[in-house]
Amino acid sequence: RQMCIRDRFWFSGAVANNLATKHALRQTPLPLLVCTVGMLVQIAITQGVRTRSQGGIPGCLLVSPCGWLPRSTVVVLSVATAAAFICHRLALSFGSVSFTITVKSCNVAITALIAAIRDPSLFSGIRPIAVMLVVAGIGIAAAAESPFPASCLLAALGSGLAVSLKTAIAKPVLKKASPAQRVELYGDSMLGAVLVTLPACLLLEAPAILEFWPKMSIERVAEVVISGGCLWWMEYGCYVYLARVSTVSHGIANGLCSLCVIVCGSLAAGSWPTVQQMAGVGTTSLGVALYNFT
Repeated sequence: RQMCIRDRFWFSGAVANNLATKHALRQTPLPLLVCTVGMLVQIAITQGVRTRSQGGIPGCLLVSPCGWLPRSTVVVLSVATAAAFICHRLALSFGSVSFTITVKSCNVAITALIAAIRDPSLFSGIRPIAVMLVVAGIGIAAAAESPFPASCLLAALGSGLAVSLKTAIAKPVLKKASPAQRVELYGDSMLGAVLVTLPACLLLEAPAILEFWPKMSIERVAEVVISGGCLWWMEYGCYVYLARVSTVSHGIANGLCSLCVIVCGSLAAGSWPTVQQMAGVGTTSLGVALYNFT
């Protein structure tokens, strides 16, 4: 029952994050700025959770407060997190929610491949077939939106690769960490991600920000901040789920989560999912059921 609650928390956060971010980008077409503000909101929320639960202090990227984690691990995790968020925001600015999430779901196959290399026993029996069904379903749903912008395709692929790297790095750490340390790791990796994203934002979008600044209103600022809050909702739910399952199980759940976002994204855009998209949903759902059955 608790796992089901965590599923719903993560999945609903993913839907809210993608829809809120797409709306924010329509009103404020500055993807790197939206990404940076989202990370700052995440840091603020995480620090509030940390302070309330354990009387903690802000995490430090250079010196881990508890000395329990190598600095290099936090740095690599921060870079992967920044890359995933930047590419995701760029993809949403170039294309639709449903297509972005469909392509980004390539991380299911990449995560499964990494896990198979690390521990071949995870792919005993019919599990490889289940993973292939999940990937095939995502592919079927993606093909329904052809033709699609190449820029959106490349950005979404980059986000999927970064998410796979982040998952592969975070899982061994989360497995050994206490609940307090998990919150600490989350906050520190977000702080590091901001240190990567902020310079990129200032370097690449400064002229556009200055040009757009007179058009900024309280409503637009609020939309960007709400987008950041939804990003925390999704990411924290993802971390909590990953801490309790294997990377392959997390990847399978992520595939199902992606299809929830695809369907909700289509409905939010004012159109019903096509027959081909529903065939993709059915194929992926079959793969998820088959994997859980084993």
